Amino acid sequence: MSSRVTLGSDEGSTASPSTSTVEAKGDAAAALGPSLSPSSESLMTISKKAVSGIESCVYGSSLILNDRHVDQLEGALPQVYQANDWRLLFRMSRDGANMTSLLHRCREKKQSLLIVKDNKGAIFGALVTSPLKAANDKYFGSGTNCVFSFKSGTLEWFPSSHKNTYFLNISPTKALGIGGGGAFALKVDEDLNNGSSGPCETFSSPCLASGEEFTVSELEVYAFSIGRA
Repeated sequence: MSSRVTLGSDEGSTASPSTSTVEAKGDAAAALGPSLSPSSESLMTISKKAVSGIESCVYGSSLILNDRHVDQLEGALPQVYQANDWRLLFRMSRDGANMTSLLHRCREKKQSLLIVKDNKGAIFGALVTSPLKAANDKYFGSGTNCVFSFKSGTLEWFPSSHKNTYFLNISPTKALGIGGGGAFALKVDEDLNNGSSGPCETFSSPCLASGEEFTVSELEVYAFSIGRA
């Protein structure tokens, strides 16, 4: 049973609107669904199904995702993140194309959803279940991290393969890297303009982007309001 929810603003800005199923790799729950519009930044209205009787909202209109994308992502998320509000923390075109700005705006958030659109239109990203913070070129994080891609036209979701622990590596002066063993599942350089993605042992994932080297068109990070009433 679906319901319509009117949303407020994101963190650091105000926001605005624009609705299917998921073919996910890994644990995927039933699909839900919202509404986003890639234009203005005011109020947004989103249609979602209720999970366990709880409705979730997305605060901050996306310049990357449409209804179908959010519907499929919400359905694939681990249950603990379902039926929680999403709040836009960072948008590259709004907050600046540099790692320092991204880390500052996402500081102290324990879980986040990083979403990238490359210059050839591929949409992909990662569920990160550790705070985004500099780690002096050391890997950290947990096996609850996942990566995903819409390159095939529908959501492909890749949880940890448990083959290694190369979950997250962040250096503000070098890059943000997710996964390892073979290649990064997703890496973006310190200026956020360029990145790479290749076959990755950490998630048993293929290249997520339009090519193994890509140019970033837009990058967004959302946080979850876990445990809201």
